[in-house]
Amino acid sequence: MKNLLSYFILFSLLFSSVTHAQDVRTIDSLTKVLKTNISKRQQVDVYNKLANEYRYSDAAKVVDYTSKAKKIAGSINYLVGIANAQYYLGWVTMITGYYPKALQQFNLAYQTAAKANYKKGMANARNGQGVTYWHQGKYFQALDMHQQSLKIKEQIGDEKSMAGSYNNMGKVYRDQGKYPKALEMHQKALEIRKRIDDKKGMAFSYSSIGMVYYKQGNYPRALKIFQKTLKIREQIGDEWGKATSFHNIGNIYRAQEEYPKAYNAIQKGLQIAQLIGSKSIVAQGYLEWGKVALDQAKADEAKSYFKKALDLRQEMGQKGELAETLVSLGKVYFRQKKHSEAQKNLEKGVAIAQEIGNPTIIRDGSEYLVKVYQATKRFEAALKNHILFKKMGDSLFNENNIRKLASLESKRQADSLRSVQQKQKTQDAQKSNQRKQRYITALVALGSVLVLATVVLWRLYLGKQRSHGQLVRLNAELNNSNEEIRHQQKELKDQNIYLGQAYQNIRELTTIGQQITATLDLDTILQEFYQNINQLMDADNMGIGLYNAEQQLIQYRLIIEKGERKKPYTRSLNEKNQLAVWCVTNRQPILMWNVANDYSTYLDALEKSAFLPKDSDNEIPKSLMYVPLMNGDQVMGCMSVQSYQRKAYQHYHFNLLHNLAIYVVIALKNAQEYNKKQQMLHELQSTQAQLVQAEKMASLGQLTAGIAHEINNPVNFVSSNIDSLSANLKDIMTVVDAYQQLKPDNNLLDQIHSIEQLKEEVQYQEALEEMDELILGILEGSQRTAEIVKGLRLFSRIDDDIFIKTSIHTNIDTTLLMLRNQYKGRISIEKNYGQIPAIDCYPGKLNQVFMNLLANAIQAIEDEGLIRITTETKNDDYVQITIQDSGAGMTTEVQQHIFEPFFTTKAVGQGTGLGLSISLGIIEKHQGRIELESEENQGTIFKVILPIEQKKES
Repeated sequence: MKNLLSYFILFSLLFSSVTHAQDVRTIDSLTKVLKTNISKRQQVDVYNKLANEYRYSDAAKVVDYTSKAKKIAGSINYLVGIANAQYYLGWVTMITGYYPKALQQFNLAYQTAAKANYKKGMANARNGQGVTYWHQGKYFQALDMHQQSLKIKEQIGDEKSMAGSYNNMGKVYRDQGKYPKALEMHQKALEIRKRIDDKKGMAFSYSSIGMVYYKQGNYPRALKIFQKTLKIREQIGDEWGKATSFHNIGNIYRAQEEYPKAYNAIQKGLQIAQLIGSKSIVAQGYLEWGKVALDQAKADEAKSYFKKALDLRQEMGQKGELAETLVSLGKVYFRQKKHSEAQKNLEKGVAIAQEIGNPTIIRDGSEYLVKVYQATKRFEAALKNHILFKKMGDSLFNENNIRKLASLESKRQADSLRSVQQKQKTQDAQKSNQRKQRYITALVALGSVLVLATVVLWRLYLGKQRSHGQLVRLNAELNNSNEEIRHQQKELKDQNIYLGQAYQNIRELTTIGQQITATLDLDTILQEFYQNINQLMDADNMGIGLYNAEQQLIQYRLIIEKGERKKPYTRSLNEKNQLAVWCVTNRQPILMWNVANDYSTYLDALEKSAFLPKDSDNEIPKSLMYVPLMNGDQVMGCMSVQSYQRKAYQHYHFNLLHNLAIYVVIALKNAQEYNKKQQMLHELQSTQAQLVQAEKMASLGQLTAGIAHEINNPVNFVSSNIDSLSANLKDIMTVVDAYQQLKPDNNLLDQIHSIEQLKEEVQYQEALEEMDELILGILEGSQRTAEIVKGLRLFSRIDDDIFIKTSIHTNIDTTLLMLRNQYKGRISIEKNYGQIPAIDCYPGKLNQVFMNLLANAIQAIEDEGLIRITTETKNDDYVQITIQDSGAGMTTEVQQHIFEPFFTTKAVGQGTGLGLSISLGIIEKHQGRIELESEENQGTIFKVILPIEQKKES
C-alpha cells in the first residue's frame, strides 16, 4: 500500500505543469518519494523533476540532480531519462548565461531523444535552443528552432506545448519590432490555453501581450493587461508569477514617471520573491528599484540597489543578468562623474555580454562607454565604442539578411535539384509514351485477334492518356518551379545588390568620417559634411546648428536648401515650435516619414519656420531627420537632413546620420580644444614676455646699483681733486696778482723780495707740481667714467631680429665691467681667451646670458675665490665659453631643476627663478646649448656652446 501511494504521488508530480520557480511543497514530496522503494527509472524521473524545480534558483543542485539522473539512466539504458537530464542541464546553463555551452547541451538532448524516438524530448530540446538564440539576439535561428519544435508538438498533439512555442515565437517577433506579428503569435497561444483551461499559461500569454504594448509605448493598455495577469496569478496562487507581475506593473509606472507607484509595485514583488526564496527575482527587484532611483537622479540610492543586485547575480552565476547589472552600475557612476569607476563597470559588463553574445547589453553598455570616453577626452576609444554601439543596432538586421540569403541560396539549390529530377521524370515519361506508340503500331500491323487487339489498344490508349496527363502535370510543376527559382534568384540578386550598397556606404562613411575629423577648422568641418552627405542619402535641405549655452541660442553656420547655401541664422531656445529647439532641448533624435502626419509629436503647429529659415521661399519638406550632437551629457548642437519625398529615409539612413554625428562631434571637439590651446598659447607667450621683462628689470636694478657704485668712485675722485686744484689755483693767482702789481719806478728789488716771501707762504712750487697730479687724476677719473658708460651702452644695446657678427670677448669684458663692484677685492677673474672668431648672435641677449651666469658664479662664492673664463673653438663650427667658479656647487636634485622657471635656491625676495630659464631659451634660440657640471662643495662649471654661423632658412 505504501509503494502504491508513492507511485501515485510520483505520477502526479511528473505530469504536473512546469513552473518557473521552485515549489517547496513539490520539492518536499519528491524528496519523500526518493526514500521509498521505487524503480531506477522512477528515480531518474524524480531527479529530473527536482532539477526542473531548481533550474531558476540553484544551478549547483540542477547539476547534481541531472548528474545522478544520467548516471542511473545510463546504467539501465533509459534514453528518455538521459535526454530530459541533458535538457534541464542545458536550461540552467542558458539561464546562467553560458549560451554556447547551452546550445551544445540542448543539441545532445535532441540527439538522445531522437535515438529513443522521444518526440516530446526532441521538441523540448529545439525549444531550449530557440530560447537560447533569442537571448543572443539571433532571431532568425530562434524562429527556426521554435518552428521545428512546434511542428513536432503538432505531430504528437501536445496543445499545451504548442501554445508555449507560439508564445516564444511572439517574443522573438516582439524583440524584432514586428509587433503585429508578435500579437498574432501571443493570441494563438492564448486561444489554445483558454480552450484547455490552462490558467497559468493564460497568465503567461497576457503578460507577453502586455510586454508588446509596453514596447510600443502604449502604457495604459499594457498596465491593464499586466493587472489582469496579476489577478489570474492571484487566483491560482502562482507566487512567482505574482512577483514578476508586480515588477512589470512597476516598470509601466516608471515609464509614466509615476515613481511612488513604481516603487510600491516593485516592493510588493520583491517581498513575494523574498518569501518564496527566489534570488533571481529578488535581484531583479533590486535592479528595478535602482532604475527608479536613477530616473529620479538619486544616484547614491540607485547605486546601493544595483550593488545588492550585483551581489546576488554573482552568487547565482547568471552571466546575462550580471552583465546587465554591471552596465546599470556603470551608468550611475557616469551620472556621478566618477568616470574611472563607470568605465571599469561598463567595460566589464560589455565584455561579459560579448562573451555570451547578448547584443542588447553590448549596445546599452557601449552607448555609455562612448559618453565616458568623450567626457575623459579619449575620442578614439569613444569612436570605437560608438561603432560597436551602431554595429549592435544594425547586427540583427544584417544577420537576418545574411541568413535569408543563405536560406534562399540553399532553397535555390534544392529547387534546382528538384527541377533536374522533374525533367528526368518528364523525359522518362516521354520515352515510355514513345515505346507504347510503337507497340500499338506493331499490333495493328500484325492484325492480331480483333478483340484482343481492341482490349490491348484500349488499355494502351488509357495508358497513353495517363502518360500524357502526367507529362502535362510534370511540365506545369516544372514551369512553376522554374518561376519560383527565377523569383528567388531575383530576390537573391536584390539582396546582393543591397548588401553591396550597404558595404559601399560603410566604406564611404569611414572615408567621410576621416575627412571630417582631419581638420581643425570649423568651416572646413561643415563644408566636408555638406560635400559628402549627398553620397549617402537624399538631402534636398541640410543644416548644422551649434548650441550656445550662454546665449541660449542655436547658431546655424551651415544651411543648404536645394543645393544653394543660405545665410547663417539663429534659433532661440524660447522658440518652442522649432524642431531644432526640440532636438537640442530633449537631446533626442527625430525621424519623420510623413511630416504632415508626424509633426504633432514634436510641434504644436505645422509652420514653415519650424523646419526652414523664416525668409525661405521653399515649401515644407515631406520627410526629415534630426540628430543631436552629443559630447557625453553635453549637447553641442544638432544636424538635420530634409527631403521633399515622402519616406525618403529608413532606419538605415537614421543610423548613418548617427554615425556621421559622432564624427562631427569629435571634429568639433577637436576644433574647440585646438582654439582653446591656441588661446592658452597666446596667453602663455604674453605671460612669458612679461616674465622675461620682469627678469630684465630685476637684473637691471641689480646692475644699476653696481654701476652707480662704480661711477661714484671716479666721480668722487674728480670732485675731491677739483677742490684741491681750486685751492692751489687760488694761491697761484695770489702770486700772479702780486707780479701784476710790480712797479718799475719803485724799489723793484724790495717788491720782488716781497713776492718771493709770498710764494714761500703759499707754497707756490708745491702747488704747481700738485696741480699737474690733480689734473692727471681728474683725467683718469673722467676716462674711467666714460669707459663705464660705454660698457653700459654696449651691454644694454637693443637687438634687432637679425644676427650680428660680434666678438664674444667684448661681451664678456663688458659684462665683467658691469659686475665689477660685486667681485672686486675678493674674487679673482682669470681669463683664458682663445683665438675664436666673431659669431652670429643677438649681442644684447647674449649679454643677458653672461650677466646671469657670472652673477650666479659671484653669488656662489661667499668669501674669496676664483672665477675662470675660458673660450675656445669646437669642431671648427662652434665656440665654447666655459665659466668655472670655486663656489659652493650644487646637489644632484638642484641640478635637475636648475633650468625650470621660478626655481631658485635664493632666499625670498632675492631671486625670481627665471634667470637660467631665460638664458636657456636665449641659447636655444641661437641653436646652441648649455651644459652643467657641478658637485656639492666643489664648484660649478657652465659650458655655453654656440654656432659660429647661423643657418639661413631656405
